[in-house]
Amino acid sequence: MAGRLAGLSCETCRHQDCDGSKGFSRFVMQGEHIPFCPISVANPEIIIMIGAYNHYKNGYLPGPGGIYDQTAKFMRAVDVIGNVIHQHDEAERKKQDKPRG
Repeated sequence: MAGRLAGLSCETCRHQDCDGSKGFSRFVMQGEHIPFCPISVANPEIIIMIGAYNHYKNGYLPGPGGIYDQTAKFMRAVDVIGNVIHQHDEAERKKQDKPRG
């Protein structure tokens, strides 16, 4: 698959194992295993929302005013993306904390 999302590409992805053939972990979203790379199914709207999320994390909002002046769609996207990132980071932390033996 040659999907692209927010500057990422299959060629530079750290997973390098979208089909699981190399024995690395597959993708997990909200606790559910998915058999394909989420980058490959990102539509233009998702790409825009992820870009907007990155700006949000850096303190920039897409619309004028404060956080309560933003659209419900943007705020929902921020919540969903933030939760997915948190779950991913937590899973990675648990993997690193796991004793090797």
